[in-house]
Amino acid sequence: MDEELERTLRRLHEPLSRDHSRQRDDLVAAIEGRSPDKARGLKRHLALLAAAAVFVGIAVGVLWRVVLRQPSPPPPPDEPEVAFAQIKREVEEAGFAAQLLAAADLFARLPEGREYAVDRYRHIVATYPGTTAARTARQRLAAGHTGGKANEG
Repeated sequence: MDEELERTLRRLHEPLSRDHSRQRDDLVAAIEGRSPDKARGLKRHLALLAAAAVFVGIAVGVLWRVVLRQPSPPPPPDEPEVAFAQIKREVEEAGFAAQLLAAADLFARLPEGREYAVDRYRHIVATYPGTTAARTARQRLAAGHTGGKANEG
């Protein structure tokens, strides 16, 4: 034990060299009863952990800023839903008007159904004015024409 203490004291009195930190670590390890290689390994391991923690911190900070600076997508406007509902309603109305027009044309071909056909044409024009069927019904009423055939009376 005396020899070990003497070696330690001699090392403490040696002039400082460029590798001072290594010598100091070796001395600390020798005093604590550990091998100097294990002390260097632990120090290296701690340094790597510290570097990894710094890297992760920087990466998270950069990603956080990128996410926060990226504008969130604007909420969809209410107009497309209204437009969709309006288009759906217009298509349905055009379908109803076309069905009524087809029925009126069928009645217009019958002599006893012409009055009913004229009444249906007027209803289509009044109820569904913006449809193609209303435009056709208006033309048939203006021409005195029913069901695609000329009025025979």
